[in-house]
Amino acid sequence: MAANVRDSSDIDKRLTVTAKNLQPLLTLAADARIGPAGLLTEAGLSPTLMDDIDTQSIGLGDYFRVLETVAAAAHDETWKLSTRPLLPGATTFVLSHLSDCGTLHEAMRRIAQAYNHLHGGAYNRVELNADQLVYVIDDRDFPHAMQSDDEYIQFTMECVLIFLHSMLSLISCDSETLQVAKVHTRRAKQSAEAQCLQFWNAPVRWESDTYALRYAAEAAALPVLLPHGEPPNLHAIYRKAVELIEARQRTASAQPDTTERVVEAIEQGLAEQRRAAARMSISVATLRRRLQEEGTSFRELRRETLNASAKSLLEQRRHIADIADVLGFSDFRSFNRAFKSWNGVTPSAYAAQYWQRRPRKG
Repeated sequence: MAANVRDSSDIDKRLTVTAKNLQPLLTLAADARIGPAGLLTEAGLSPTLMDDIDTQSIGLGDYFRVLETVAAAAHDETWKLSTRPLLPGATTFVLSHLSDCGTLHEAMRRIAQAYNHLHGGAYNRVELNADQLVYVIDDRDFPHAMQSDDEYIQFTMECVLIFLHSMLSLISCDSETLQVAKVHTRRAKQSAEAQCLQFWNAPVRWESDTYALRYAAEAAALPVLLPHGEPPNLHAIYRKAVELIEARQRTASAQPDTTERVVEAIEQGLAEQRRAAARMSISVATLRRRLQEEGTSFRELRRETLNASAKSLLEQRRHIADIADVLGFSDFRSFNRAFKSWNGVTPSAYAAQYWQRRPRKG
């Protein structure tokens, strides 16, 4: 494999998308007379990636590289999301309205108005209240080109949110302050296709009526800063998106996975799911989803962790009542029942068998 081609087996699975999401883009590229192999190679991906699209994954940053190539090749900056394509230069047109904007709030309103003009409908709006600044995309009446494929539309709209945030980050004088507080998606369930939403590191509102990015209200007053006095071009926005995605990827890779953190919480006495979730500053629903993505559950981790601790304490000749107390059981009888359900023997029987197997000294 060429040195500049990324192997999908090396990708951190927390920020990936399934390769099947590339299929509509490859079709667009083919219409523009760009073969699949050429498109994938240009994005730094293996030309054989599509040999098994149902099992292969690619990094979210790589997906955005493909999006940029397809937008240029298909002469449509919406990647054929809409039946009303945005011709090359549309994004430049949108951002050209920002030259006299003083604040991010004003810039967001101009962006929403410009996109509504281009798409021929009131699909974008900006809301500001005492607590939050919100960019809303209401696509319920939007002329989607693939009306029959809800899953792909949802995924693509979630990518639009990343593209929008990247644009706002470029024009904000303080991108560190521009942190998303909450993301809205119309997706009805937390499926594997929603992996890209982990980019945000923020709570997600599922089954929303709209797609939206919520920022803290103070972000509204951030000054607008146009690089070199000119609005950023399309390439700069994609470059920023990839930069943000890969920065998030590095942060996620450097952190312990959810399973490891839950085990640590249980070992420290937080054997209830809600307490472990609070320790990790996430909701119980998010904790369940992340553990499911890692192939386990809180109940399973609790059982394995408490069972391992119980065995270790029994092997140290600790009294059963003490072990029950240390592990957070209400009494030694409930500990007895739990241990027997885990191992098929009582704690006393396990301890006796353990010491019987131990070689005698001398």
